[in-house]
Amino acid sequence: MIVFKGAAVQARWTSPAAFPGTVYAASRNGWMEEPQFFHWFTTSFINHISKKRIDMDMPNATALLLYDGHASDISLRIMQAAIEANIQIIKFPSHLTDMIQPLYKCVFGPVKKACDRQLVEFGRDNIGVLTGRLQKRDFVNMLSLMWTAAITKSNIVSGFSSTGIWPLNRARFPGTAFESHQLAAH
Repeated sequence: MIVFKGAAVQARWTSPAAFPGTVYAASRNGWMEEPQFFHWFTTSFINHISKKRIDMDMPNATALLLYDGHASDISLRIMQAAIEANIQIIKFPSHLTDMIQPLYKCVFGPVKKACDRQLVEFGRDNIGVLTGRLQKRDFVNMLSLMWTAAITKSNIVSGFSSTGIWPLNRARFPGTAFESHQLAAH
């Protein structure tokens, strides 16, 4: 989901060349808030899980959503939708996402590096051209290319392995790592 700053998503901000399955939302500050998360969860995530259950011939399988636990991502209606769809939601401990969130570890890093390169190239190619600003539609196209390059089976598997989530590796992070972050958070 791409969340734009604004009252509503304008068609000119979207692109048919976007990464497959991309959905759009808008918020006053451009951040994911509960209404946007609920929209993504109920229209994208639950639908994706339903299709996966059919493809894998596992119609009653419990799905798991691991997330950073930001306050905007939790509400009674989200929990009700999760229960109805047989999805368990597990929140990562606060202030540890950079250490134990698989996407942060091995997917978002390559996206950020590619984004930095693309933005430098865009700036170089557009010096003195119109406003020289990256338009939202161009950002969507650019993000699609970066996302496609970073969402690889290898990166995803590395994310889960390096965090000790799968295969389970309880020794990956000593308990003291969690204690020091919890103390720093308070």
